[in-house]
Amino acid sequence: MSKPVLQYVSEFRVRKIERQARIEAAAQVLNDQRVSTLSIQLSGVSLQLTAVLEQGRIDAVRYQAEISAMREQLTETQESLAAAMVELTTLRAELAEYREAHE
Repeated sequence: MSKPVLQYVSEFRVRKIERQARIEAAAQVLNDQRVSTLSIQLSGVSLQLTAVLEQGRIDAVRYQAEISAMREQLTETQESLAAAMVELTTLRAELAEYREAHE
């Protein structure tokens, strides 16, 4: 009777080890699938970030061009305003001379 008990215990241990090996193999397959899925997701995120960075560069170039154009317009406007102020001063002086001459 001792031999069948030892055989049963031995077979039980073998089945337990085999079961543990199957569980570990299944866990490894599941882990590999998760790694693969995460790698695909990370590749997608990487592509999105690259696109966002490129769009940011494009926007920065466009904004710099707009700022340069606005600065040029502002400079032209300031120059026109300065010329208009000179003309206004000249006209006021001429008006004052005219008034003095006709008073």
